Amino acid sequence: MTDLQKHLFSLADPTYRAFQIRLMPTVDPETVIGVRTPALRAYAKEIAGTTAAQTFLADLPHRFYEENNLHAFLIERMGDYQETVNALNRFLPYVNNWATCDSLSPKCFRRNHAGLRREIDQWLASRHPYAQRFAVKTLMSEFLGSDFSSSDPARLAAIVTDEYYLQMVIAWYFATALAKRYEEIIPYFRAGRLDPQIRAMALRKARESYRISEAQKRELQRIADDREEPTYTCLSLPDGREIPIPEQTVLSLGNFDGVHRGHQSLIRTAREERDRNHRGAACGVFCFRELSSDLLCKNPPEHLTTAAERLAYFAESGAEFAILADFAEIRDLSPEAFAKTVLKERCRCVAAVCGFNYRFGKNAAGTAETLAAMLDAPVTVCEAVKEGGEVVSATRIRNALKAGNVGEAARMLGRPYTLRAEVRHGKELGRKLGFPTVNQNFPHGAVIPKFGVYATDCTVNGKLYRGVSNVGVHPTVDAPEAPANCETYLVGYQGDLYGKTVSVAFLAFLRPEQTFPSVEALREQIASDAKRATEI
Repeated sequence: MTDLQKHLFSLADPTYRAFQIRLMPTVDPETVIGVRTPALRAYAKEIAGTTAAQTFLADLPHRFYEENNLHAFLIERMGDYQETVNALNRFLPYVNNWATCDSLSPKCFRRNHAGLRREIDQWLASRHPYAQRFAVKTLMSEFLGSDFSSSDPARLAAIVTDEYYLQMVIAWYFATALAKRYEEIIPYFRAGRLDPQIRAMALRKARESYRISEAQKRELQRIADDREEPTYTCLSLPDGREIPIPEQTVLSLGNFDGVHRGHQSLIRTAREERDRNHRGAACGVFCFRELSSDLLCKNPPEHLTTAAERLAYFAESGAEFAILADFAEIRDLSPEAFAKTVLKERCRCVAAVCGFNYRFGKNAAGTAETLAAMLDAPVTVCEAVKEGGEVVSATRIRNALKAGNVGEAARMLGRPYTLRAEVRHGKELGRKLGFPTVNQNFPHGAVIPKFGVYATDCTVNGKLYRGVSNVGVHPTVDAPEAPANCETYLVGYQGDLYGKTVSVAFLAFLRPEQTFPSVEALREQIASDAKRATEI
């Protein structure tokens, strides 16, 4: 073993190694050491330009996955264009996975577009899937601006391939191109000039982009409505990157609003099932992008979590990935079709975990009891999780919050109910009273706790502060019809938080919202509230 390899092994993280093995189905597990990317980048910076680095770059092929990634990071640091191209041409034939390929982002490319096009032509013509992927990625990063050529998308649309990772990057190119050059790229979608799989992936990615206007998204939705097969997004956790669906999956099934203790039990059970009986599988969650109640109910219930929070709580509960599906696309599938086509074939499910009241398929005709027979795979049905003798449910949690019983809600959630939102400008009355506050709006559709004053824990830049939060319309200073918000005094904090995200976790209800006869009386009450909050 070389000194460089010994150093890489000294940086190994066994937990990260297990995650990487499941994430990279095309990589031999025996070649994965388990070094995290920041550590690899730091090592590349340390040895770049040394004799050891030059020897390492010339010694191809490498034995370990991390050696290939280190090689990519060393190429990325090269300043000379021709040296970079030569190094790439030596290295690309040995690249065997998308992560190493996507780590190649040479900075010197930006200054050498004329020569770079000739290299891209060669990489696209090479028939090596990762050389081709690198070529497409380079076209996307370097040639969608002033150096754009209409021949680029035409060439990519003409590529016929069954290589999933090449399909994925072509879809990524067209989604990005839609955001930057919509009128020039949309004809490829209107006229059906793309491979159906690539077209579906690109449409999904583009519709999720904040750089696509609402009018453009409506057109893309109309185009997407013509597709024949449902599409899915698989996100690795906790980083949220889109990845291919793993080769084998153990899935927790449900709606997961709130990711409460019942949901957490499903995910823990799925991990236990994977660790006992399916060691080669990845443990994840299958759910819908939007809650099914949003589409099925005339007056949908408020949400306990945002989409981003759901993903974060999935990761905290032990899930390694989440598969997100469009409910509208599969709501009319029979239970058998959902189990066999969606779960088994598309999502590669080798075992599943669901709750006692899980229903699926058209008209919710499938039950937890019938799922195992339809899926033809092991299914674990979890018993109800109870709190105070009653089943934990999103409905109970919503009712508790609306009654101000935030402690009861926290016991069912397994954590305090939390508002995460950007701090906005208010009337700054609190500052004038000597109690500067942060003003936040609740996310659209979120449960708003009972109006009143709460003791809260507030996280600012990773540091915890006790807070006093008023949920409501501030009756002393605002009109009764003013929209509800959350205004919090952070005990002991000094500084400007406008535009930053602050987390406010509700601990205890202190008192109802009330009108005071004067601003002075309000000041005295805030001081009293702050004292009580710090004593909880």
